[in-house]
Order: sequence, then C-alpha cells, then structure tokens
Amino acid sequence: EKLKRIHKVAKVSTQSIRDIVWLTNPASDSLSNLIFKMKEVAENTNWNFKLNYSFPQKVVEVNLNPELKRNIFFIYKETLNNIVKHSDAENVELKFEIKENLILMYIKDDGKGFNPNHIPKKGMGLENINSRVNFLKGTLSVESSDGEGVSYLIRIPITKKEKIEN
Repeated sequence: EKLKRIHKVAKVSTQSIRDIVWLTNPASDSLSNLIFKMKEVAENTNWNFKLNYSFPQKVVEVNLNPELKRNIFFIYKETLNNIVKHSDAENVELKFEIKENLILMYIKDDGKGFNPNHIPKKGMGLENINSRVNFLKGTLSVESSDGEGVSYLIRIPITKKEKIEN
C-alpha cells in the first residue's frame, strides 16, 4: 500500500514537472501544441470516470500568447480535477473546438451536480476557473442542478494571432 502511494506521488510529480517544462518552452506556444498537450492529458490520465473527447484534427497554425496557452491549459486541468474531486461522475464528455478567433471548450459530466445558488466553498476550483476565463476576456457558463451533473461552456478569444512561417 505504501509503495502504491509512493508510485502515485512520483508519477504525479513527474507529470507536473513535464507540464512546467512544456508551459515555459516558447517552442510549444502554438495552438496545435496546446491541443496535442490537452489530448495527451486526456489519454494518459487514469480518470475515475469514462472520458469521451473530441479535439480538432486540423487547425490553422497560430502562435499563442504564452499567458493564453498557460491559462487555457490550467482551466482545462482544473475543470477535470473538479470533476474528479466533487462529481462522482461515471461519464464525462469533452469537446474542444476552434471557431473563427474563439476557443470553445465544452465539458459535461453525469455526476451529482450542485445547486448553483449554493456552491460549497470547499476549494477554489470554480473560482480559479472563472478568474482565469475573466483574465482572458472570455466567458464561462456553468449549468447544474442537484443530481443532474454539470455542464461547462468556456469561450476564449485567441489573442496575438500570428501565422507561423515555415
């Protein structure tokens, strides 16, 4: 049991270090690299639910503002971590799209949900997500009710759009 916990901590620490290296590497500041990293997280994390996801197959190559890349990645991970910690969901649907100059992230779980008028103050997850979305001048829509799961719709404008020259 102790070895399992040590292994889990080591695995999480290693992934966190990889994330930090990726986040600080200017060579990874493209939209396609962000999508690749998000897909990697979706595929390589042992979720306590079934994750169905879709990401765009082809995107216009765009250099992203590093703050945009970092915040979108953290919004993504925080939303999934909230589901792990609080939802008791069996199924999660994740859809990531690019429409014109907008990044759209739709995440829905079939967990226990919550009353939006009485959000428990256990953690800072939803508050952090909202703060990051506001910082990026985006919008966050959260729909939920007790026993009905949660739906997140996140819209973020793509800033500092520049074509990458090959």
